[in-house]
Amino acid sequence: MMRLLAFFAVVWLVHALLLFVPGIGDLLARSWFFGYWAVGLLVLVIGGRLTGWRTAAGRVARRRRELELTDTPNNRGKLGLLELKLGHPKRAIEHLEIAFDGQPDVGDWAFGLALAHLETGNPQRAGELFARVVVDDPNLGFGQPFLGLANAALGVGRPQDALEPLAEFEQRFGKAPEASYWRGVALKKLGRKDDAAAAFREVGELASELPGFQRGRKLRMKWRAFWARTF
Repeated sequence: MMRLLAFFAVVWLVHALLLFVPGIGDLLARSWFFGYWAVGLLVLVIGGRLTGWRTAAGRVARRRRELELTDTPNNRGKLGLLELKLGHPKRAIEHLEIAFDGQPDVGDWAFGLALAHLETGNPQRAGELFARVVVDDPNLGFGQPFLGLANAALGVGRPQDALEPLAEFEQRFGKAPEASYWRGVALKKLGRKDDAAAAFREVGELASELPGFQRGRKLRMKWRAFWARTF
């Protein structure tokens, strides 16, 4: 009962505040009951999002505490991958360096460390690690290390060296919009404008074939190809 009363109190407060917003306030004043109904839906949606974020943050915090209880290379590696996933590549490097030194044969640590170095602007070190991964475990991450190796080559100004790992990726795993995109970038840097344009067109074609649940990836790749082709 108290939660229901609190909900109606929040709806009334939000409705009262929105009345002072130009345009929205006039619409709510004319709508009366439907205005309160719309504000109620808005409060429910925002409340649900906030609850979801709080729950996810709690899970991450618990997982981090669990991994920090025992300081082992394996746990450090998992912590590093967690930090990388959360968008903290510098923190990830600290953990993954220890994991990689302690368990050099675990491909996940080398791959994660390579990604972290790439994100922090160190393509030279990233390339060394990606090169190791594609030799030791070429199927790791469904071929993502090959794309990372190409990206690292571009980062150090060697576009010609990006073409071979991209070709090997496509030979092993088939066509993908990401591979075509990086090939287009490399070809453009090499001055092969027509070949680059064809690669960027292929990005759009491959992205259009992606399943519906990958809509975000589809739009992202099409936009990146358009931007790279145009500018």
